[in-house]
Amino acid sequence: MKKIVYSFGIGFIVLTLFFCGIYVKYHSSLVLSLTIIFGTVSHHFVMRLLVGSVVGRCMHNKADYTKKWYQSRQWEKSIYEILKVRYWKTICRFLNKITSTCVNVVLIK
Repeated sequence: MKKIVYSFGIGFIVLTLFFCGIYVKYHSSLVLSLTIIFGTVSHHFVMRLLVGSVVGRCMHNKADYTKKWYQSRQWEKSIYEILKVRYWKTICRFLNKITSTCVNVVLIK
């Protein structure tokens, strides 16, 4: 699986560079759109792979959630209260009116 993910990342980078070269030569709006799409996808692949490898090497794939880095800060709690995040969670009862899918939301109190 790891090889497949890396292959996709490299493949999207190659496609981005390929379509970028074609755009420089022909200035086609379709080619520009494809360049932007492949560039965005390759960016997401590369960033996730880089962050994952850095975290994996630094933390050895073990995270201690009791450490201060992972704990909520007091200023975060006050921002949540200002933005009324808890209220948002209570009004998310229906996912989509088109499909009439009802979502049961567990209220956090």
